[in-house]
Amino acid sequence: MEFKQIKQAIDEICADRGLKDYKLVFSRGSELSASACGREITETAIGVSSVLTLTAVINEHGGSASTNLFDRENLERMVDMAIDNASHLEGTNKCRIFAGSPSYGKTSNPAYTEPAMKDIIAKTLEIQNQMLDADARVQSGSETQVGCESSVLFLANSKGLCLENRTGYTMYYQSAVVKDGDDVKLAYDYKVQDLDKIKLDKCVSEAISKLGALPTQTRQAPAVFSSDCMRQMLGAFIQVFFGRNAYLGLSLLKDREGQKIASECVNLIDDPFEPSGVAQIQFDADGVATYRKEIVKAGELKTLLYNLSSAEECGKQTTGNSGPFLGSAGTMVFSLYLDKGDCSKDELYARAGDGVYIQEMKGLHAGANPNSGDFSIECAGFEIVGGKLDHPIKSFTISGNFYDLLNKVKALSDEVEFSPPHGFSRFGAPEVLVESISIGA
Repeated sequence: MEFKQIKQAIDEICADRGLKDYKLVFSRGSELSASACGREITETAIGVSSVLTLTAVINEHGGSASTNLFDRENLERMVDMAIDNASHLEGTNKCRIFAGSPSYGKTSNPAYTEPAMKDIIAKTLEIQNQMLDADARVQSGSETQVGCESSVLFLANSKGLCLENRTGYTMYYQSAVVKDGDDVKLAYDYKVQDLDKIKLDKCVSEAISKLGALPTQTRQAPAVFSSDCMRQMLGAFIQVFFGRNAYLGLSLLKDREGQKIASECVNLIDDPFEPSGVAQIQFDADGVATYRKEIVKAGELKTLLYNLSSAEECGKQTTGNSGPFLGSAGTMVFSLYLDKGDCSKDELYARAGDGVYIQEMKGLHAGANPNSGDFSIECAGFEIVGGKLDHPIKSFTISGNFYDLLNKVKALSDEVEFSPPHGFSRFGAPEVLVESISIGA
């Protein structure tokens, strides 16, 4: 059933139930993927799914229910469940139905055509074999996965708003296992890439570079975070920039808008239209127009992030960051990234002098406390000696505080790298030099 027909049926059912305020989110997506281990395809997958979520608003409280069956009986059951959920909610958090923004930005999402499964399988085997042939130390347990995702999202409500977004992209994941004697190391690589451009990139060379690791020393020292590690840090602590968390005391940024919270070279941006993004979107889960915003500019906190409900609760304006689209109301980011600096990577190492290069983190979310900002994380990386990357070092721990870390940023590399999107969210960062961090051997 097409969304137009589903919406018409829902409008009729809601009118029959006397429900005046409601919102619909409909998502339909498909996925194709192939995985290889050794020199064989080990798994293929084809998935198609459709989900409809209705949020009913009664006495300013929103209750939601979902279904993936779109006959009249199931649609009626979903409406009744949403009404029942809304009727039993209490508290001060209000749900608003939004009539629409004056205008919406335009995405540059290209029209996407899924590759054929046979081509995905062929590409998976091609780059898997490239990895196995790259070096005699690469083990048969190394893996490759190539896949694609495409989706269409509709958002409509009882005030006549009806919005649509379409996205699609192809990506790959590789993990290289290398062995030299008893020394075994692993490195991975993942990237959004058109199928015909996918090739073996850096996972084999990175895994080999980790062989022969030596212990480091417990100390305070300068550190350079890889782009991947800094992206992970942003993901672990992004909640501190959510306005409602600050209002509730779950972030130390309450009442800090307009104040310095980071080094002057720190610029943090959320941009739903970031040009390299393959999942751009022009509206949030409230139906509010999205836009590029500077969260931190030259170290100053310009704004926290709000949806309609949290903005009203905090006495602010929404920033168009409501989400997720399917689920309870909350706050989300789109292309959230730490902006680039003006140093090459080699210049960052030179400025570090003697320190560590943090290439990999393990168990970050278990070792990070978003409320206090404290973290203690197991890492792997390299010694920086005399301003140059030197030898790999065995597992070590870094500990500190995210808020302090922002103030210790001394320089950033001149290239931002992004993670693949998760829904409409992704994180980006350059490599980052921090003045000092606690290192535990």
